[in-house]
Amino acid sequence: MAKGMSRAGFWLVPVLATVVTAAEPDRRVADAAKGRDATALHWAAHWDDAAMAGQLVAAGAAPGALNEYGVMPLSLAATNGSAPMIDVLIRAGASPNAALPTGETVLMTASRTGKAEAVKALLARGADVNAKQNSKGQTALMWAASERHLTVIEALVAGGADVRARMAAGFTPLLFAAREGDRAIVAFLLSEGAVTLEGFIKKQVGNQNATQRDFKAGETPATAGEKK
Repeated sequence: MAKGMSRAGFWLVPVLATVVTAAEPDRRVADAAKGRDATALHWAAHWDDAAMAGQLVAAGAAPGALNEYGVMPLSLAATNGSAPMIDVLIRAGASPNAALPTGETVLMTASRTGKAEAVKALLARGADVNAKQNSKGQTALMWAASERHLTVIEALVAGGADVRARMAAGFTPLLFAAREGDRAIVAFLLSEGAVTLEGFIKKQVGNQNATQRDFKAGETPATAGEKK
């Protein structure tokens, strides 16, 4: 719960949220929580009040409820990187493989926040570590590599993440790490069996004339491979 907020004040959150301006990327979380059809459990997850969430689910709150954006409380907990909230919601029946309408699973969401404990909590509860977001094929490991979260990457690999996973456009966790210039992550992925771009091209194309488009500044697993 936000500092200085009393239990009674918690119920004023829907009103207060309309006048609070949040910085990106938290703006998406706030907007999701403000959506129509948001439940008290959504708000508890948004403000990371695990105790309140526990009381709500004990009283019958639906852990899989969706607001108008198709966002469930567990997604908000993953965005906050809150392992305690994730545990409360999954114990109450939320699916560890729940996803947004875009196909982004809660594990992917937690992975890009950089909170390793949240990632571990989801993996311990059965989250699919190699789930792919949509037709592009991005994975939680790609998100973590793109955001330079080594501890999350280590947790994902320990949980069985495929370091050689490849998007439809050909991008891999290793390529995202290389784009960010993160030597530690590149070294770790290589030590875990990731293959280099050169090795992949030779294997898949079989000639020295194959080419690969360059990464563009700011490209993420969600935008890689898009035609401009």
